[in-house]
Amino acid sequence: MDPNGARGLGRAGAWFAVLAAPLAAGAFMSAGWTWGFDHLHRLPVWTPAALLALAILVWTRAGRRALGRGAEAVGARLEAAPLRVAILVAILAVAAFALLPIATRIYGDSRYILDDYSPANLSVHIEKMMSLGLLARGRAGFVLHDLVSRLTGLSYERSYMLVSILCGGIFIFAHARLAARLPAIGGRMRAAILCIGLTDGANQLFFGHVENYTLPRLFGSLFLIGVVESLAKGPPRRIRALPLLWFLLAVFFHSQTLVLLPALLLWIASAVAERRPAFRDWAGGQGLVAGLGAMVGILAIAYLAYGSICYDYIYSGGRPHPRQLFLPITTECVGLPYLRYTLFSWAHIADFFGSLYSISSPAVLFALVTLLPAARRDPRLLILIPAIAAAALHNFILNPAIGYPFDWDLMCVLSPPLLYTAVFLLWRQGKVSAGALPALLVLGLATASLFLVNASPDRVRGRVEEMGVWLHRTYYGGSHYRLSANHSTIADVEAQAEDRLRVLKRLAPQTYGDDREVAFLWEKLAMLAIQLEDWHGALDAYREALAAEPSRWDRSKPLGYLETEVGVLPRGIFLLESYLERAPADPEAWLLLGDARASDGDREPAIRAWSRFLDLAPDDPEAGRVRAMIEAARAGAD
Repeated sequence: MDPNGARGLGRAGAWFAVLAAPLAAGAFMSAGWTWGFDHLHRLPVWTPAALLALAILVWTRAGRRALGRGAEAVGARLEAAPLRVAILVAILAVAAFALLPIATRIYGDSRYILDDYSPANLSVHIEKMMSLGLLARGRAGFVLHDLVSRLTGLSYERSYMLVSILCGGIFIFAHARLAARLPAIGGRMRAAILCIGLTDGANQLFFGHVENYTLPRLFGSLFLIGVVESLAKGPPRRIRALPLLWFLLAVFFHSQTLVLLPALLLWIASAVAERRPAFRDWAGGQGLVAGLGAMVGILAIAYLAYGSICYDYIYSGGRPHPRQLFLPITTECVGLPYLRYTLFSWAHIADFFGSLYSISSPAVLFALVTLLPAARRDPRLLILIPAIAAAALHNFILNPAIGYPFDWDLMCVLSPPLLYTAVFLLWRQGKVSAGALPALLVLGLATASLFLVNASPDRVRGRVEEMGVWLHRTYYGGSHYRLSANHSTIADVEAQAEDRLRVLKRLAPQTYGDDREVAFLWEKLAMLAIQLEDWHGALDAYREALAAEPSRWDRSKPLGYLETEVGVLPRGIFLLESYLERAPADPEAWLLLGDARASDGDREPAIRAWSRFLDLAPDDPEAGRVRAMIEAARAGAD
């Protein structure tokens, strides 16, 4: 091997080891958050063995040569027939998305949207979309899914999936066309660009089946594809209308894609500077510094205006005040157990940087870290890199405020800038080092393993369970609705109840005082037990729910009723009376208390409770029975 090739192989191998470390750790630790190798243990044993064998094979001399020849052939074919190859790749991607959709009803947000769907939703979504406030966040996607459902006759869930599948196909097609059309590069480079697009696009758009970020991410990617194509032709002399349209559509479908605005402004400034040399400084480093300074200044003003917050908006009714979107700078107001982060705390910083391994294909990160230091100074990079900076700053500050440090939002806004800066750097590099192709292929296998994991509903449930349990253990991150929706995909009600109980036993050691998430899951189990007419099981579950979250005094009512029916009668009466001290206008609770008092032989307290029920609900269907019982009780007393 020549010295340059050896150095290239060594450099690629070193970066491969660095980037693969979190994936390898996840495979043994099952952290539950990253999307690839960390769940290989859920696959049949031959699958990890085959992936390992392939990874070793492509690093041998013969494997590298064969991979290089194959990449050269793919790239040459892509250059010779760009349209046909792009269409073929997109069709295969659509088939993969359709055959192996990640279980749409498992994730919390999708479950909420799908379960609450009704024919009246269209007007509601349109009204919220037009409000232009925080309630408009993602509502344009809801409207589109609804319209597709009405036009095609498909169910809302099927239209939801259809839109995501088509978005995935369009993305893959556009990226393959870009790999084919970039000028003056060899076949291996085209294949490398196609590889990182396939792995990153599949990794991110795969989750479009379960969230509402597919459309904004697609349009954001199309905008950046247009920018990269423009930059590859030299300094832009004019701004084409189509990328501008993609940018506007991205923002329309999700306001978070405004993080691409710095790239848009610098791209426009570059075109203006070609015609007006006086503006050239503002199209380069000076404009970049001014833009980043403006972002930091705006955030500083926002912090001064709104102050820091003590709770996240997921648990405050879903209508956040702007001040709730900023993570606290100090620990002064962080008293609740589920918001332990501050802006510059080690936990936040570590989780933020760790999340980079999750939100974008490791192949993209590989391309960035290996090529960026070696890239020659190119003013065109100043157009793309601010998009990464803005997206990262957005997620560093805003995302943790909703309860956890790297939500799906991070996928939506940060992955496209990462991907297309990597593509631009690959194009500028012009060649692929000896070890780069094997590293790209092996790291891209994380996405392949994701498809394999999600080929089985049982494996999907196990994967989401790991994520939910991990979220609860670390920072109270919405694990309750994820886990509950995950369980709800088990059609057999009895099996679902057993699975809920098993997972609650897993959560028991990490339950803390007034733990609303665990209490929520116990209450769901109780309601399932009632559906099965397992009254003792329902009683036990409600007892656990109240013990986990004592502040939810309203659970004293159903628990009190169950205690009077199948538990300890005096305890049931005590719970009902405690509830009525706080909710004296609840007629049903007075009825339950009257029945319980009667069962205990306390006629006068029973009569008083029943009479209170009649005062509050004289026309209730139970009123006739209650009047008869009052008469019977008084007659018996006489």
